[in-house]
Amino acid sequence: MSRIGQPERSTQDRVIALFRDELGYRVLGDRSSRAGNSNAYVPDLPGCVAVGGTRAEVTKLIHEAFEFHVDEMKPNVRRTVLKELS
Repeated sequence: MSRIGQPERSTQDRVIALFRDELGYRVLGDRSSRAGNSNAYVPDLPGCVAVGGTRAEVTKLIHEAFEFHVDEMKPNVRRTVLKELS
């Protein structure tokens, strides 16, 4: 695995442990080594992740996820700035 995928793999391992150890799931699939498994994430936006079967699909999905995160952040940033200015 390249260094690029290591932060996401670490997060995936924590999520798997949560489902297995805390929530009692008995079986979880690990598809990281299967063909047709692509993913992307934005390190500066926790939770901004896309998974798909092709690179083109993941590219489209990560753009959508990024836009969603930014749109959701806008009201909070505006409130914070207005609070700081008052």
